[in-house]
Amino acid sequence: MEKDYFSAETWGASPMRHKLEQREEIVFRDIALMNPPAQGSVLDLGCGDGCFLSHWSKAYPQWRCFGVDGSSAQLKKARERLPQSQFEQVNFAKPLPFGDASFDFVTSGEVIEHLLDPDLFLKEAFRVLKPGGRVIISTPNLMAWYNRLLILFGCSPIFVEYSTVDASVGYGPLKRLKADTMPVGHLRIYHPAALKDSMTLAGFVEPKLKGARFEGTPGPLFWLDNLISYVWSGGSSLLIVFARKTT
Repeated sequence: MEKDYFSAETWGASPMRHKLEQREEIVFRDIALMNPPAQGSVLDLGCGDGCFLSHWSKAYPQWRCFGVDGSSAQLKKARERLPQSQFEQVNFAKPLPFGDASFDFVTSGEVIEHLLDPDLFLKEAFRVLKPGGRVIISTPNLMAWYNRLLILFGCSPIFVEYSTVDASVGYGPLKRLKADTMPVGHLRIYHPAALKDSMTLAGFVEPKLKGARFEGTPGPLFWLDNLISYVWSGGSSLLIVFARKTT
């Protein structure tokens, strides 16, 4: 991610987020089912304004929370929100500033699609995770149910970007929905097989997928998106992959 799409002048100008999105609620429900220990450490890759980690610290107050991000504007918000946690600005094209086997959990929400080198990103997540530790990553789904229809009608799939200045490029008759919208810096969009293969290639085992809705789905399609994402992860708007590092 060479350009900061979440600076104070771009998407980072939006208000600090406090409510979890559905994808994050799903993550927390599944973590609870894993029965995590009373103490541990979690690293959020691409922590943004710290919303996810703030909820983690409330749910597991004895855990140590760490966050890294490429945006200084977002990290400023995170530090204000969680002064007791550790945050660092990083370049995801380089190794992470942590030792091997440092964390019990590694999480990352909507980050991998922004990166030039996702393989390094996943290998670093694997390296800093303790043996037996868990990784949870979410990302948009190229094969979302509506994208399958859009391609048939000659429109660009939602989440795919062809310009760094105009998000409507390639959207055909749907350009009006993207009018005056800034790109968010998506470089590659995963589908279920690609995401699972990437996790396996990085060394993780037992990758399992769940689906989540896209909070920006317009009007009456919102509930349809919610239903499809619940019953059919392959056609969901967002993909959540759960995997682990062998002991």
